[in-house]
Amino acid sequence: MICTGINFSEHGCSLKLKPKDEETDSKIRKFRDDIASSCGLHFPNHETYQFHISLAYLREKLNIEEKIEQREMKRKIENYIKENFSTVELAQPQLTFFDTMFEFRLKR
Repeated sequence: MICTGINFSEHGCSLKLKPKDEETDSKIRKFRDDIASSCGLHFPNHETYQFHISLAYLREKLNIEEKIEQREMKRKIENYIKENFSTVELAQPQLTFFDTMFEFRLKR
């Protein structure tokens, strides 16, 4: 995957990713389609889903000063990404189970 930047939203912070080529994009989208089909889950944004790696979740709304600081942080992080790395290698996807975001298990 290619890291294309960082996203800050009202929900949190994530690295934006895109597949490195059409073949990878096709494989990933087929994998998502197969999971959606077998689980009966098809969300409205299924076709336009932005691949990402979540880094942080916001639990409270930011005030004006924090939003300004967030914009500056985004600029610094995007510059760091451009200068130091752009490709992210991911392992084969695995089905995992979790009760909280602190632990992911392979078995229930």
